Amino acid sequence: MPGSRVIYQNWIVELGLDPLKIKNFFDMIETGSEKSAEIDRQVRHAMEGLSEDEMEFVIRFYFMGQGYNEISDKSGRANHKLEALHKRAIRKLKSRLQPFVKRSFGIKIKKGRACLICDSPQRAKIDRIILKKKPEETWSPVMKRIREKFGLKIKSPQTLIGHQKYH
Repeated sequence: MPGSRVIYQNWIVELGLDPLKIKNFFDMIETGSEKSAEIDRQVRHAMEGLSEDEMEFVIRFYFMGQGYNEISDKSGRANHKLEALHKRAIRKLKSRLQPFVKRSFGIKIKKGRACLICDSPQRAKIDRIILKKKPEETWSPVMKRIREKFGLKIKSPQTLIGHQKYH
C-alpha cells in the first residue's frame, strides 16, 4: 500500500520546519473557508493531545509522506515500534475527533473495543481512584475499590493500565 498513499503537504520541510521541534506546526497552515477553518481547529486541538513522539510520527507519515523505513532511519526506532506508535496515535485522534465528526457530518464512528471506564457515568471518580494508586501498590486493591463502589467488574490490571495510558 505504500504506493497508494497520497503525499499531502510535503512542503513542510521546504518551510524550514524541523519535525522534531514541530509543536507549532499548525500555526503555519492557512485556512480557507469557515468550514475548513473549523476542521482545522478541531484537528489542531486533537493533535495537541498527542505525545511528542505521536505528533512527530503523524506529521512525518501523513503530512510529509514518509514511510516506516524512512521514519525508522531518522528516528532510530524499529518498524514494529512505529506501528504501535501509529496505532496509538490514530486511536487517540479518532477518539478526540469523534464528537466533532458526528456533530458536523452526521457520521457516527464505530467504537473499537469499548472501555468499561470511559463508558461509565462515574468515569471522573474512577479516574481519581486510579491516580491515587502508589507505584509500589498492586492493582488488586484498586480493582476491588472500583468493583465495590461502582459495580464494574474489571478482570485484569491491563484494563486499568490501558485506560490510563490511552484514554
